[in-house]
Amino acid sequence: MPPKRKVVQVKGDEAEDIIEQYLKTQFKPFAINDIVQNLHNKVSKSVTLKALDSLVASEKIMSRTFGKVIIYSCKDIELAEPIDDGDYSLEKLRQLQDEVMELDRDNSNIIDVINDTIKLPPNDELIESVTTLQNKIEDDKIKLKDLQANDDLKENSEVKEILELEAITEKKIIRRKKILKELMNIIKDQIRPKNLLEYLEDIGCEGMETCF
Repeated sequence: MPPKRKVVQVKGDEAEDIIEQYLKTQFKPFAINDIVQNLHNKVSKSVTLKALDSLVASEKIMSRTFGKVIIYSCKDIELAEPIDDGDYSLEKLRQLQDEVMELDRDNSNIIDVINDTIKLPPNDELIESVTTLQNKIEDDKIKLKDLQANDDLKENSEVKEILELEAITEKKIIRRKKILKELMNIIKDQIRPKNLLEYLEDIGCEGMETCF
C-alpha cells in the first residue's frame, strides 16, 4: 500500500485568500471546524482561526456568535442593479384590481346569457320551429295571393286572420333568430371552434347557420 501523501498546509495571506474564496463560493455560514474539514486540512485549525480573525477585522467576511460557537460567512453581495418594484407598486395593483373587476363583470354577463339560454328549448327544437314557421309563412303567402284576386278582400275575415297570423309569425321568427344568433356568438367567443360548421354538426345542430 503506497504511503499517504502529506498535505502541504498554507499560511498567512495565502490561507486568507483560500478561506475568503471558499466562503464566497459556498455563500453560506460555517463554523471553524467545518472550514478546516472542508478544505481537507489544507489550512491548519490555528492558522484558520488567525485568518478568520484577520478577515473579520478587515471586514472582508462577517461573524456571528451563538453561545460558544462562532459562525463565519461572506458578506452580503450587493445587487449590481436596484430592484425595480414597478410591477408591485400600489398603482399597478390598483390597475390589476380594476382588470379583475372588469373580467368579473364580463363573466357575470356571460353567465346571464347562458342561464337565459338554458331556459329556452333545445337547439334542434328551435331550428325545427323556425323551419315550420317559415314554411307556414310561404303557405300563407300563397293563400293570400289567391285571396287578393277577390274583390271583397277587405271584407274577407280569412284574409285578416292570415295577415294577423303572418305578423305574429314574423315576430316569432325574428325572436328565434336573435336567440340563435346569441348562441352562435357564445360558441364563437367562448368555444372558438376551428371549423364552425363541423362543430355544429358534431353537437347535432347542423343547419343552424341557415337560420340567419
